This record gives sequence, structure tokens and C-alpha cells, in this order.
Amino acid sequence: MDFTNQIAVITGGAQGIGRACAERIVKDGGCIAIWDIDKVLAEEAATELGNDSFACVVDVSDWASVCAARDATLEKAGRIDILINSAGIAGSNGPLEDYDVEEFAQIEPALRQLLETDLPALEEKMEAAGVPWTSGRPLPAIR
Repeated sequence: MDFTNQIAVITGGAQGIGRACAERIVKDGGCIAIWDIDKVLAEEAATELGNDSFACVVDVSDWASVCAARDATLEKAGRIDILINSAGIAGSNGPLEDYDVEEFAQIEPALRQLLETDLPALEEKMEAAGVPWTSGRPLPAIR
């Protein structure tokens, strides 16, 4: 794939699946904004990746932290072209139907916040691609 001049935000991008995604995108010309809660790992990964990649310390379960990372990314890179949600929140491991509702309630806001981080830019890209989009509707409640 060609990611030349694309700016990718990867939550949890300092290690694991997020890091693997980052390596692939950089290999194909992209720049990575590594959003990770671990500052040291994120900065090391950004340096190792190169291609103007950079780190933003963010707690994806905290809306103010997500907004600050978004603003820092837009200030440094000017835009966000790709968003990969790979941040892990440790919890139970098992089938969804067995997942504790209270435990899921701690994770769901983080998922919602990531989706809502840059809706205006997403709407613009969707419309440019000819895909109908309505951002005026709130995301449905997950309960």
C-alpha cells in the first residue's frame, strides 16, 4: 500500500499490534503519531520508526487527554488521515456474552471518545470520497 505523506494516529502504537501497524505504514511512506500512555516507550518507538514520527502521551479513557493529543497532533502534523485504535485496556478475557457489564462500562467511554476525536475531519474525507455522512446524530448508547 502507499501511505506516502499520510499521517496516521495509532493508539497503543508503542508496542504490540499498534507498533506492527506503525512499522508497516512507515515502511510504505507514512508518518506516525504514536498515542500511548507510556511516554518512554512512545518516544522510543517514534525515534526508531523515523519518517518524522512523533509521540503523544494520552490516556484514551480520559476525554481531556484525548483532546490534548488530538490538538498536539494537528499542531505538529496539520491533519489526521488515518486512525488505528489499538490501545489495550486490561480486563477480562472471554466471549462478549460473558463479559461483565460493569467492566465493559469502563471501556466503552474510551472507545466513544476515540471515535468522536476528529469527526469534522472524518466527515470532510467521507464527503470528498462521495460517501454520505451525517455527523449531526450522536453515537448510539452502548449498554
